[in-house]
Amino acid sequence: MDYILFLKEKDIHPLFVSMFETVINSLVYDLYFEEETKAHNLYISDFVPKYLVSLKHEMTDDEKIQICEKMYRALKNNDELTRAIINRNNSNLIKTIQGEADVAKN
Repeated sequence: MDYILFLKEKDIHPLFVSMFETVINSLVYDLYFEEETKAHNLYISDFVPKYLVSLKHEMTDDEKIQICEKMYRALKNNDELTRAIINRNNSNLIKTIQGEADVAKN
């Protein structure tokens, strides 16, 4: 969350913000629907934490930007994560959770 707040405050890297928001949403789905996300190969909680580095107050803005860039690249280059996010966008499970699934008509 610190990544998003920092980048929005500085009004930079909107693509990074979008990616981080997507990852956070996916982590929340994993938390509440672990069995379902695992069954649909949408579970990402196993490999996201290893990339996380805290942004500390004493860091310069340039240091924080470098960490955000490194995090973005690491997530973007992880094929499992990328595949899970792409599949997540097309998943009936996630659409149902979000209330977007088509309701069967009588």
